[in-house]
Amino acid sequence: MSTPNRKRGHGSNSLEPNAKCSRVQLEEAPRQLMSLPRELLLRIVSKVALPQNLIRTSQSLRELYTDHIMHCHRCFVHSHRQQPQEGFREPVVRAVLKVLAEATEYFIRCGYGPQFGYNLAALHARISASTKMSTMNVHLKRFLCKFLLSLEGPLVSLRKGSAPAAARNQVQHRRLLLTMTLLNLLRQFRFFRILSSDTKLLHWQLKVEVDGIFLGVMDHLRGKPSLQGLNQHIHIVGLITEMLLHDQLDRNFVCIKTVGRRTLQYGLNMNGRRNLRLILMFSVLAPKNCILLLQKAIAGELDLRDPIHMPPNSAFSVRLEMSSKLRCSDSRSIIVMQLAKVD
Repeated sequence: MSTPNRKRGHGSNSLEPNAKCSRVQLEEAPRQLMSLPRELLLRIVSKVALPQNLIRTSQSLRELYTDHIMHCHRCFVHSHRQQPQEGFREPVVRAVLKVLAEATEYFIRCGYGPQFGYNLAALHARISASTKMSTMNVHLKRFLCKFLLSLEGPLVSLRKGSAPAAARNQVQHRRLLLTMTLLNLLRQFRFFRILSSDTKLLHWQLKVEVDGIFLGVMDHLRGKPSLQGLNQHIHIVGLITEMLLHDQLDRNFVCIKTVGRRTLQYGLNMNGRRNLRLILMFSVLAPKNCILLLQKAIAGELDLRDPIHMPPNSAFSVRLEMSSKLRCSDSRSIIVMQLAKVD
């Protein structure tokens, strides 16, 4: 009776060295891989369909893959710039790439290139395979929302409870980038204009208008409909990119989408643009350098070399009120969003 017990005990113990060996092999694999010539490493990473698991194993591999995919993206953009304007596809592809650049450049400049590159190869393939503008539009919006939401995942725990000051500062920094991105996207519309801009101490109020676009709530409730939660705010940025893409191509469209508990109707109507308009009022509380960055973003004067940072322990809040209305009517649909708030 004792022999089987010894065998079972021996079998159980024999697994431990194997498990330790496997862990060591996993840790050593990236080091061995990085010892290969760079040309060979680039060929290896270029064959990776899902880079997330690969780049998590090594910071060096992460940087290598980011350099590779960003180089591929620059080549992809350049190749489509060189294509003739004939036919349907090329103008649409160029507009998609332009809107994508305007919606991501601030984040990439601030070190979020690896997150941007995760699904970039798949986006290239989907754009190349698309034969309709509607499908390219969907691919652009999904990629952008997925990219922005991927930046928020690590911050969820920081928002729920107490977090170190450095971590809170990181959260506010991303809110600043998101607000700058929204301002930059609005500035790209052909019929955009600044109605007013007023600064008092650390407060800034900005009122802008875009003719020909609308964004309103269909399920009308009493009071001002409020969109809560950053996920919903990111989806609003996605809707703005859809409208900007159609504006760049001078194409009307109407769409209905549920965001949170609200059903929104949005779109573009260039035929009636003189009567239709979207008004956006930003109320900002921020340090002077952050207000200056936001003002440069809306004016298109931000230098690519300007540092984008949030001073430690800064108060930062951004309230946005959007209203769509006809010029000949007093009725309007109003949406209120809190893009950033003081913790």
